[in-house]
Amino acid sequence: MTFRKHVVLQKAVVFIFTLLLCVFATAQSSSDSTSWIVPSFFVHSGQIIKNYPEFPERKAAVLGEVALGFRYRENKYWHQAMRFPEAGLSVTGGLLGNASVLGSVIALNPYLKWKLNRSRSWHLHLKTGLGFAWFFNPYNEVKNPGNTLAGSSLANITQASVGATVPIASRWNFTAGVSVFHFSNGHTRLPNLGINLPCFFAGLSGRNPSNEHPYPRKSEPDSAKSRFQMMVEWVGGLHEFGESTEPTGGASYPVYGLAIGFRWLPDKLHAFTASAEWNYYSSFRDFAVLNHMATGQLWLYSSTAVVYAGHEYLLGHLAIDTRIGFYVYNPFRSDYDQKILKQSSGAKLYNTNKLGLNWYFRDPGAKDFNIRLGLYIKANLGQADYASASLALIF
Repeated sequence: MTFRKHVVLQKAVVFIFTLLLCVFATAQSSSDSTSWIVPSFFVHSGQIIKNYPEFPERKAAVLGEVALGFRYRENKYWHQAMRFPEAGLSVTGGLLGNASVLGSVIALNPYLKWKLNRSRSWHLHLKTGLGFAWFFNPYNEVKNPGNTLAGSSLANITQASVGATVPIASRWNFTAGVSVFHFSNGHTRLPNLGINLPCFFAGLSGRNPSNEHPYPRKSEPDSAKSRFQMMVEWVGGLHEFGESTEPTGGASYPVYGLAIGFRWLPDKLHAFTASAEWNYYSSFRDFAVLNHMATGQLWLYSSTAVVYAGHEYLLGHLAIDTRIGFYVYNPFRSDYDQKILKQSSGAKLYNTNKLGLNWYFRDPGAKDFNIRLGLYIKANLGQADYASASLALIF
């Protein structure tokens, strides 16, 4: 794939994600279902974890976060079950601990935050978010060869935090806690060691006393019956062939996939899945041909088969999708380790996982037939494999 096509695909993915985000922000609830806008201002500080023998020097990273959120108060089942959570948009940016090599980053991601306790004087919350980040000083073979963490300007950001909040004024709360950020381009450009950044954070968030306590459970009961569904999913992904740090400057190759599976919905909030997925890697085929690794059915040699067990958190039309998988067929990678690397990749030959966001055209908690769009990052154990989009039919 040419560099121009690679950039066009990146822009398309960002556009689709932004479109899903706008739909999520406007269509998840009716006009009177949310409370006032909640501004938040936080400072995060920590140090990037070393995850490779040859790693850039770094000091403390400092990130600032500005967020605007609103609190759901409608009588939807998932609002009630999650104690009327806060949803919003977060902008995060700052220095990564080495200005000359790692530079700085800015990120935009939607988030969801909900209370974990029932106290009226303070609350403990969990916050998760997934979005896109932009690195201002990524890897460059000539100008910046030391940045093996970020091989491209555009990358994914995954954020999670646990914080404690106490009121300090009529309109403001103070919050402090621990957070973790993960940045990766999904192996679409190398090098891609990724960034794992645990932090302590503190800051202020807006407060409206009349809106802080849970609303009475109005009454949208979980009337959906426990049921099973079938799923057929088409997958299209992109990755650059190689290990985490090399070779660099190569082409980005498409990955194609087809999955068939079953879903069990015990209620309107959860969906448990079991599926089998076939993937075809065009990069595997090209490498196998150039290095005379196989003869005969090259398309089959360049394919993988995975079985997944997963869970979806159903938040209206949006869902957070996590899957744990195991390879049952992976011939190219096994031969590549033995004949090319002359070493074993260990658990990466057997374990693969997915994390993503799904958007349903119809309410998944109430409808049997549905169409679903998804965006995912797939990783073999802890190493990114590819970034993908998907289209699924559920019936």
